Amino acid sequence: MNIERSMLEIMAIITAVVISTVMQPPRCFGKTAQEQALQEREVIARVNGHPLYQDQVRPLVEKEMEAFRKYGARSINPATLDRLRKKALDTVIENELLRQESEKVTVPDIDVKVEGAFAELKKKHPSEDVFRERLKTAGMTENAVRESLRVSVRLEEYMKIQGIRNPDISEKEIREFYESSPRTFVREEMVKVRHILIKADAGSGEAGKEAARTGTEAIRDEIMKGKDFSEAAKEHSRDAYAVRGGDLGYIKRGFMPEEFDAAAFALGIGEVSNVIETEHGFHIIRVEDRRPGGRVPYEEVRDFIEKYLRERASKKKFAGHVDELKKRAVIEIPETEGKGNGGIP
Repeated sequence: MNIERSMLEIMAIITAVVISTVMQPPRCFGKTAQEQALQEREVIARVNGHPLYQDQVRPLVEKEMEAFRKYGARSINPATLDRLRKKALDTVIENELLRQESEKVTVPDIDVKVEGAFAELKKKHPSEDVFRERLKTAGMTENAVRESLRVSVRLEEYMKIQGIRNPDISEKEIREFYESSPRTFVREEMVKVRHILIKADAGSGEAGKEAARTGTEAIRDEIMKGKDFSEAAKEHSRDAYAVRGGDLGYIKRGFMPEEFDAAAFALGIGEVSNVIETEHGFHIIRVEDRRPGGRVPYEEVRDFIEKYLRERASKKKFAGHVDELKKRAVIEIPETEGKGNGGIP
């Protein structure tokens, strides 16, 4: 499906707005060092009279370039770089439009919400000292962080007011999507199994193999007499699943060797297999549940479909809303923008 933006990208835009807002020195009266620094920044566009700066675009371009390098690109041709810069500038313009619109929103108890978000942010750091050190490294203050969170809180409220965040999806829409996608929600037959694996000691030969088989038969006898399968697996099984009581979860054919599959898929729920030999050793298998192959029942995928449709509707509303904001805005981009590298290495 052709989807213009994922919700992660939407949240990335919110984050970018926050960062760009924080990094702009506050306006003040008189010729301060901060205001001088602001004046010396390279203006690359204006949105409703508000300046946007090259250093807001550069990090987005560098992030895209890093992705190119990750996949082996040693250099990026000028046309590609120009495309990346235009895309980044468009993102920054969208950020600013959203920020400006969100400034019109009144958020009840905004100070409480900001302090709550600030407290949550601090919890993500090992200690108060580490948090402050990271702020210092980033050239930020606690007040600057609070202001950025204030922008974020307003944006979140704005998205909700516009119906972009968590739009309503009706039961009819969910059902229709399920019915119109008969090939989408299909699965293979699966069984939920536990197993116990006993291996012969390395280098023990046929005698060791026979001892392993005999030991496995003895364990099965204990289980058939009432010993809990999970406890037996924890006690005897010699693989990574032993700590989970031998629980392999739901498996498809082919996940385990052919001999294992033949036994597992022939058992009923609650039944225990005979001792099965595979290339890995000797197994005892217990089937805990079965899922038939074919179409997945509506009830099992309903919540997934609802989440998908909500995300899709959110993306569509977001894209349409941003387009409307652009149509109403006065966006000025100097003719020289896009020429040269704009400080991008």
